[in-house]
Amino acid sequence: MINKDRIVPVTKTDLLTLYATILALGGKTFTVLKADDAEGHFTFPTQGLTYIAAEPVKSFTGDNDGVGTLYFVPAYGCEVEGVDGEAADLYKITRDGGVTPVSPIAE
Repeated sequence: MINKDRIVPVTKTDLLTLYATILALGGKTFTVLKADDAEGHFTFPTQGLTYIAAEPVKSFTGDNDGVGTLYFVPAYGCEVEGVDGEAADLYKITRDGGVTPVSPIAE
């Protein structure tokens, strides 16, 4: 936190939009990935692009053929291996057709 004494609340936008704006300001280009259902289940894309999940992620379906990078916040009860954070933490998952490292971005 930059300043613990004078916190400026975020009131005009949601957290995912704020994260997307920060990533864009940092030079990231990405595509918004929509969930497969209302519970936050996603199919990991097969195109090697960079994505941001449109809502908190509960799980990913599909095999390890998916490639690309996905930024996301976990849903409560997230089933993604390697995610131990809360619903406000930003994560990045990278797939290259096999290994799937998950790393926290903001803790």
